[in-house]
Amino acid sequence: MSDIERYKKRLNRERQARLEAERLLEEKSRMLYEANEALKHTLDDLERRVADRTMELARFSYIVDQSPATIIITDLDGVVEYVNTAFCERTGYRRGQVVGQHSRLFRARNTTPDTYRELWTTVSSGQTWRGEFLTETVSGDQFWESAVISPIRTSDGTIVNYVAIKEDITERKAFERDLRLAKEEAEQAAKAKAVFLATMSHEIRTPMNGVLSMANLLSQSVLPDDETSLVSVIQQSATALLTIIDDILDFSKIEAGRLSIETIEMSLSETVESVGDLLCLRAEEKGLEFVIDLGTAIPDRVHGDPTRIRQILYNLTSNAIKFTDTGSVKIAVCDATGSPQPPPDGDAAASPPPRLLRFSVADTGIGLTPDQASRLFRPFLQGDGSTARKYGGTGLGLSICKALCDLMHGHIAVDSEPERGSTFWFDIPLHMVPPPVPPTPEIDISDIAVVAIGHAPSTMKTLSAYLRPGIVKDFRCFTTAGEALETVWSSPSETIKADVFLISADAVDADLERMKQFLVEMGHSPAFILTSSRAFISSLREASRLGFLSVLSYPIRRCRLWHVIAAAMNRGEWEPRARLTADRRPSYCPPSIDDAHAAGATVLVAEDNRTNQIVMQRLLERVGFAHDMAENGRDALRLYDAGPDRYGVLLTDFHMPDVDGFALTRQVRAREGVQGRARLPIVAVTADAFVGMEERCLLADMDGYISKPIDLDTLARTLERWVPQGLGLRRTAELNGDMTATAGAPASADRLDPEVFSPTRLTEACGSFNDAACRVLRSFLARTDDLLTDLEAAAPADRLDDIAAMAHSIKGSARNIGAERLGQVAADLQTAAEQADRDMVEILVEGLIISTDELKAAVAPLLA
Repeated sequence: MSDIERYKKRLNRERQARLEAERLLEEKSRMLYEANEALKHTLDDLERRVADRTMELARFSYIVDQSPATIIITDLDGVVEYVNTAFCERTGYRRGQVVGQHSRLFRARNTTPDTYRELWTTVSSGQTWRGEFLTETVSGDQFWESAVISPIRTSDGTIVNYVAIKEDITERKAFERDLRLAKEEAEQAAKAKAVFLATMSHEIRTPMNGVLSMANLLSQSVLPDDETSLVSVIQQSATALLTIIDDILDFSKIEAGRLSIETIEMSLSETVESVGDLLCLRAEEKGLEFVIDLGTAIPDRVHGDPTRIRQILYNLTSNAIKFTDTGSVKIAVCDATGSPQPPPDGDAAASPPPRLLRFSVADTGIGLTPDQASRLFRPFLQGDGSTARKYGGTGLGLSICKALCDLMHGHIAVDSEPERGSTFWFDIPLHMVPPPVPPTPEIDISDIAVVAIGHAPSTMKTLSAYLRPGIVKDFRCFTTAGEALETVWSSPSETIKADVFLISADAVDADLERMKQFLVEMGHSPAFILTSSRAFISSLREASRLGFLSVLSYPIRRCRLWHVIAAAMNRGEWEPRARLTADRRPSYCPPSIDDAHAAGATVLVAEDNRTNQIVMQRLLERVGFAHDMAENGRDALRLYDAGPDRYGVLLTDFHMPDVDGFALTRQVRAREGVQGRARLPIVAVTADAFVGMEERCLLADMDGYISKPIDLDTLARTLERWVPQGLGLRRTAELNGDMTATAGAPASADRLDPEVFSPTRLTEACGSFNDAACRVLRSFLARTDDLLTDLEAAAPADRLDDIAAMAHSIKGSARNIGAERLGQVAADLQTAAEQADRDMVEILVEGLIISTDELKAAVAPLLA
């Protein structure tokens, strides 16, 4: 190849290389341009985003800075990096003074270190702390702040700062402080009011009881008619004042939330009929028919609060009698099935639901308008002003009734029309005592035919319910004896159908005598029972001469009616009303004292009063427990030390010489602790049954409390609880039927004023009013005579402590044997002596002597 060809080839390769280089340069230039354009767009977007973020940060910074809440940002060591304007304004610091400083700079000096320790422990662990503390201003003033302090994290969760957002709560704290002070002041005021009311009640009640006692004693004297009227006014006024005091105290307890409801086994008939016993004389004084109608299908034994139910019924019935001038007042109990019932609470849902019972009191009195009825159950309000002026009263009674119903989950209301009477009723849910069976007579009278003559329509309706078919064979009613003669006895074959006649006192006339003569001529001799008001009974000394086997007073008690009918047919004893419930209780024989000691089932009794010792002995024998009797606390300790394993329970009186009940308890407990003995149950037995006594006993390390007069059922339940090892040792026994040992006939006991003497207590203790009961009564009278001699000597010498001790002794033993009025006078004397009221002591010592003489005169026929 020539040189020219080689040269051309080289030029060609160089040209190709140059063209490739130009192409590559052009491509790279294009790529560079595109990259430049992309970078330009990226820079523009970045600038826009930076601008937006800057504006957002500026806006956020403005918001944070203008926030009314205090905001502080610190590093992890607590050094301040940022504070907002609110912080500067509230504390007085400038930003330059605090940024870079530790946050402890503005801590309050009296905030506890524990608060800040808890704060830093919480936030350093990555949690948020919430709380309140004091902060100091630059001038040293302090204010309260509510704070939320949280950690600030990066995207990977690393904590880089803490932020605190705080709110000034100084005003709220001041308000809370004022509210707390106001609450404390209100509580103190309520407590002061309660103390004041209790004190004033006591101060007023003490002399008023003296007034009542003296007036009652004076009313027993032979006085001219005008003076008798004056004494009656004194009695009524004093009783009204005491009722007002009781209402105010109950209302105060309800307001303070200190009035409690108990749930115990109770008798409906006893609870309701006891109200009738209390108010029947008041109804009779106004000439009102007074009737009690118990639902015949309702079981008698229920669980409830008999005291509060009786209180409501008493208030409603008392009002009904007060606002009724003519006509009748009727207490009724029926089943309110279908009425709303409260839902069961907790575990009660598994037990049988309560039965809703309706108690009602209907009258034919002045009635109420709808407007008056709407205001009745509010405190201090009556129907209108004229009601208060004419009839008196505080206007608290019905509001108390409503509060009691609410506490028992019940409801109270009234149905009334002006001049057409009112029916007040309340529904209470009560659990039935299993098995829930309707009440029936203890003694079978289902084959007896009964005729009633001369009763008012309401009473006749109640008799028809109590003597329905199944209870008796046949029951017939007649308005008069003459009507009976014209109908049933017009046919000789009808005479055999009447076994018992219930004759109203209003029907004791010539027609009745002709009817009785007619029956004699027909060879038929039924039993005649008189029904009468109590006022009439008191003057009807010749009832037996007129041919009546017994007397029933209005309102007629259901069980009493059944028992008298059975006794009239020689199927039961003629017994005083006081024994009707006592003899139903089972009676036991106690084991030998050695057997009781061996089983650790002996009851140790510490009682210094001889009468109370005898009563306690009889009651313990009746419930089947052997006992050791100690006359004081020192003797009880001696018996306990001699054999602590012998005893199952200690029953101790409070007031005993040398070593009283509290000191005895302390020494027994000390011996248990030092010697490692088993705990001995200790139950207090005392006549001081005031509110708070049970709590005082429990605080003294006792285990229970029984008030005098001692209730047999309460004693039995107490021993069954604390001495279960003794239940298998006792043996069922028949009651001693030596009623013939009493000198007075049962009718004599019926004529006794129960306030002066009621044989119930001794009947419970002795099983019947027998020779043992008479011995207890004689022992009490002899002991009281000795104490009265000592009292008469102590009063002039101003020995108030001795007087209080002797009065306490008489009080407990008097109530234990059934001398309620004497016990009340003794209680008033004890109170007067304890309060150093020397004038009242002098009066009440004399009153105690008069009350004792009154008791002696009342029981003389029984002890003759």
